[in-house]
Amino acid sequence: FVAFAADIYGADLQFVENITERIELATYYRSNPDVFGSRIHAAVEYVKTLDQVDPDNVALFGYCFGGTGVLQYGLNGNDDVDAIVSFHGGLSSLPENPLTFGPKVLVLSGGEDDATSDVMDLEVTFDNVNASWEITRYSGIEHAFTVFSDERYNEWADHRSWESAYSFVLGIFGFSSFESAKPVNTTTNPVDYVDDTDGTALRGHLAIPTDEWTRPLPA
Repeated sequence: FVAFAADIYGADLQFVENITERIELATYYRSNPDVFGSRIHAAVEYVKTLDQVDPDNVALFGYCFGGTGVLQYGLNGNDDVDAIVSFHGGLSSLPENPLTFGPKVLVLSGGEDDATSDVMDLEVTFDNVNASWEITRYSGIEHAFTVFSDERYNEWADHRSWESAYSFVLGIFGFSSFESAKPVNTTTNPVDYVDDTDGTALRGHLAIPTDEWTRPLPA
């Protein structure tokens, strides 16, 4: 599969070291779902132009801040992707009265992270728009369970959540397996694109499979 890491903040904000500024940026986008959604939509539109991409098989994966963003994206009625997967994304302050939710959605949550009431509220929200949803929680697991550098990282939950996301997307795309092997090395390339809504210059990072990834593997 082709992987693309979307840019939300802007091409000139690729490396924000000041923690206060990082919090302010994240808070701004969480509080402005239309702008957040516009950035995600720009990435989706770019990815669909790539020759190596089937525009009918596109999924959004979001971690933490991104996990909140992809849920907001679906709850705000965007249906230009087939699947949405949220890894330890914040579940509070999400849109409460969506009119529709088109993509199938998987939410992966630490049992010690999101409040039970937030999970229940999200289920009701999904049901109200007849969304096709799946929510998995991991007992005793805190926030940031996929972040290697965080003391809350949990290898079991990290692997378990990835396998769940993998099988979830396989089923939606109608595949029995992906036609590539795990690469020894993965190279990403910076890609410049624009959010046409407000003209913001963005810089994402793209990884495209090479011939050495192709299955079946050599004997």
